[in-house]
Amino acid sequence: MAEKPNSKSESVFQPLQLALNLGYMIALPLVILALVGRYLDKIYQTSPIFLLIGLFIAFGISCYYVYRKVIKIYSNLEITSSKDKNSDKKDK
Repeated sequence: MAEKPNSKSESVFQPLQLALNLGYMIALPLVILALVGRYLDKIYQTSPIFLLIGLFIAFGISCYYVYRKVIKIYSNLEITSSKDKNSDKKDK
């Protein structure tokens, strides 16, 4: 009975944790590389070139990290669903 409150609180916080993780995965590369691109544009006086390059690289990095996270979640869902199916077969 002690496991039910933990599992319920974990199930409530898992979507919030996922949203925060995805937000950081998208925002951090975007902000860092945009600032680096802006700084390089000021140094070399090439107004939007390095900024745009930084944004494209940040977009690629963010897509990669989000893809890895989705694959990890999907594999965890497959594992839990297969465990549920196996336990259902054993109960019958």
